[in-house]
Amino acid sequence: MLVMVFLLIESSQARPSQSLCLRTPHRSKTMDTAKAMSADNGHVFPSLATGFIPSVVASVSIEGCDTDISIMEFTDKLFIVISQYKKLGTLVLVTKDAANCDDPKTLVYTTKVLFGKDEAEVEAAAKNIAKTIETSKTILLSLALKKFSPPLYEASYQLWSLTC
Repeated sequence: MLVMVFLLIESSQARPSQSLCLRTPHRSKTMDTAKAMSADNGHVFPSLATGFIPSVVASVSIEGCDTDISIMEFTDKLFIVISQYKKLGTLVLVTKDAANCDDPKTLVYTTKVLFGKDEAEVEAAAKNIAKTIETSKTILLSLALKKFSPPLYEASYQLWSLTC
């Protein structure tokens, strides 16, 4: 399972949620926020004592490659980790802006690489993931991928739809 480092994200506060679906490669489990859980078969989850952060975790196979996806939701940001190497990768900050044109509904996604390789492929993947998820929140995205492909965006969307 992907080991994650919880980052301090500009004094964000966790939004309370009634129930979350935490998926591991072996089974699915629903975790109620009223119950404090600190560990489950060696996998550590945030507990209520430190402030519960709504999150969804899954391990999926995308084009034959095991891919770990984790989404943590804060009040003003989403922290998404997508890894095929079982570690954090390039950190990209994705913000949604209105385009300067006649149609105010036209959206433009701005990316800024905070850590790691600043490559066009990474920025394009970050924009596609943000477009697929369709959230008004700023996205902090960690990508550690062997291959960038469209099924990755669909898997991210399906996991995101579990948190809504």
